[in-house]
Parts: sequence; structure tokens; C-alpha cells
Amino acid sequence: MSALRAALQLPSLAAAELERKKAFTLEAQMAAEKFAMTEYLTTLAVRPPEGDAARSFYARVATIAGLPESTVRQSRGFINDFVKSLRIGKIVSRYDADFAVDDPFPDRRTAGGGDPVLDGVTRAYGGGFADYARNELGFKTEMTYTLLANDVNRAWDWHGGRYQTGTENDMRTLLAFSPSFKILVAHGYSDMVTPYGMTRYVLDHIPQIGAAGRVRLNLYRGGHMFYIDPQQRKAFSDDAAAFYRVN
Repeated sequence: MSALRAALQLPSLAAAELERKKAFTLEAQMAAEKFAMTEYLTTLAVRPPEGDAARSFYARVATIAGLPESTVRQSRGFINDFVKSLRIGKIVSRYDADFAVDDPFPDRRTAGGGDPVLDGVTRAYGGGFADYARNELGFKTEMTYTLLANDVNRAWDWHGGRYQTGTENDMRTLLAFSPSFKILVAHGYSDMVTPYGMTRYVLDHIPQIGAAGRVRLNLYRGGHMFYIDPQQRKAFSDDAAAFYRVN
């Protein structure tokens, strides 16, 4: 993992730890973001610290991320795996690092089974849509509806590799070629699958094209599916409605 990638994902872990402590505030989150992109990033980018400097640095990272200091020290500050180490005796969801369940395989070093958030959501939403299609839309079929099809995901053609695929070039082109085009990106703070810091980094490096304010990043309490929470769903709905009214 690169130092930059680590720094861009740390704020999402910090958000989950603040939520766990019931201490989440924008000020506290911004402080974690500042640490991630300054001292944390520059320390990871050079030779690992030693002595008192190492103890102080690893202790601070552990406090911010909610991880045992021994885990942070062992990985030299990089947070490689938090699913089993973030909460003792539990596994944490990559889709919302604030959500944890009892570990079904406590004797294993790595997490076994699915994701505690994703598995529940796919079952509930898959069944909900199938019921809606049949009973509300009148679409009757014997086919099974699958919300996420792993066989399709594995066969997807990423045109050069999954981790080399991006949308930045497309966004730049659309902003330049379509003066009325605007972008609204919504993220949950504690999502570790698509950490909001990485999106912010991409958006911050898109030059201003046309009028100011054409690209926006909105953040909400929660994880990848932050809209599961009624309050965050309403906030997102209101923001989206306002965005479309302006456009």
C-alpha cells in the first residue's frame, strides 16, 4: 500500500472510531483529515520512525483509527487489515467500519464468511425489489432476481485492470464539452470500500472548468449505504432535490 492511499483511507476509520465513542463532530473529523494528510502521510512516505518518535506516532495513529497500538506498530503505521483487529471478538464491515458483529470464526487469523452489512442489505433489498416488481409493477417471472451477481463481477472486462479504471478523464471531458454539466458525489464517512478521502483527492485535482461550484462532494454519517439510516436518507434526498432544482 502506498503512503498516499493509506492517508486517504485513514479519515474513514477515524469517523468510525468517533462514532463508536459517540464523539463525532465535524471539527473532530477535520482534525483527523488534517493529521492524515500531513504528519501521517509524510511519516509513512519516509523511513519508519524509531524510538520515542515511533512510540508517539503509532500511539496517535492507534487512537485515531481505534486499533490496538501493537497492530499499528507491526504494520509500521499502514492499516492493512482492520476487519478482525478493530473490535475484539468481532468482525467489522468494510462497507461501514462503525458496524461490527460477533466473529463466527474467532480461531482464524483472517475473517471468514461474508460482510456483515453487505450480506444483510443484498438479501433485504433483493427480496424487496422482487416483491415490488411482481406485486406493484405486475412483472411476473420465474427468474430469480440477484442484487449482486458474483459470477458477473468476476467476468467483468475492466479494460486494463480494475484498479487502473477511473472516471476522472470522463469527468474532465464532460465538464469541458458540456457547460451545463455538473457533478454531485455522495459518500458515507465510514465507508472503507470507497473511502471518501480518495474521491476528494480526485475531485480536488480536477481543474476548475467553467463556472465555480460545478463539482460537489457531499458527506453523510454512515457507510457505503448511508441511506439506510432514515435521517441520512432524508438529508441526501433533500440535497439531491436541491441539486436538480438548480440544474
